[in-house]
Amino acid sequence: VVFPATLELCFFAFLVSLLIGIPLGTIAGMKQGKWLDTGISFLSMSGYSAPIFWVALLLIMVFSLEYHIFPVAGRYDLLYEIDHVTGFAIIDAFMAKGE
Repeated sequence: VVFPATLELCFFAFLVSLLIGIPLGTIAGMKQGKWLDTGISFLSMSGYSAPIFWVALLLIMVFSLEYHIFPVAGRYDLLYEIDHVTGFAIIDAFMAKGE
């Protein structure tokens, strides 16, 4: 049951990196040598060199504790029950009838 969670995590991390990385890289390439290129390069190197456990804790604090978007731990919120049909949380949530 761990493998579907790993695939979902990899898929969404890849999707977010594409949606953020390609536009920022394109903008930095078009504005080469300007302040925007320097800012994007600084931001990307800061994100790349930050310890992953520290970034993870910050993201948990922001998106779970401040904005209540994601559960603090686990894949699901304890208030919701999703039937495990495929093992993939996103597919199972879409297959649920909204009960």
